[in-house]
Amino acid sequence: MKLLTKITGLTLLIGSFSLSAISQSACHGYGKSSCKPDLEDYVQNPQVLNAELSSGESAEIAMVFSAKHDYRIQICSEEHMGEIGFKIKSSKGEILLDNQDYEMINNWDFTMSKTKRLIIEVTFLGAPSEDDFEETGCTSILVGYRHSTQTGFR
Repeated sequence: MKLLTKITGLTLLIGSFSLSAISQSACHGYGKSSCKPDLEDYVQNPQVLNAELSSGESAEIAMVFSAKHDYRIQICSEEHMGEIGFKIKSSKGEILLDNQDYEMINNWDFTMSKTKRLIIEVTFLGAPSEDDFEETGCTSILVGYRHSTQTGFR
């Protein structure tokens, strides 16, 4: 009887670790499979943020952006999540871009004149459900880069 109790307990323990691992990895690789085509001719930076967000939650990633490079920041999420807010901030927290000022666009192209550390933040704007069901979904931040095509005087 004690052996059966131990085996049952061990099975439940292993099962709970497996469920935990599945929920933590639910969004692993999401961006690579869903967003990459939107980077077009930009080379994808290997640093990708994949996050499972609930309504009202945010996630951010800090990256160094090099001078004389063009960049594309691409935000994508599961369709049921609707619009996702995203901001680009300086290392001091100053908001450089808020997609709510640009009709909720999901990407932004820019050229860096100086090397700087920037922070990209995404927010699941969906409202919490009335029936206590917490809406969640996968969101990714991808960054593509290429040597700048900008010419002329700056």
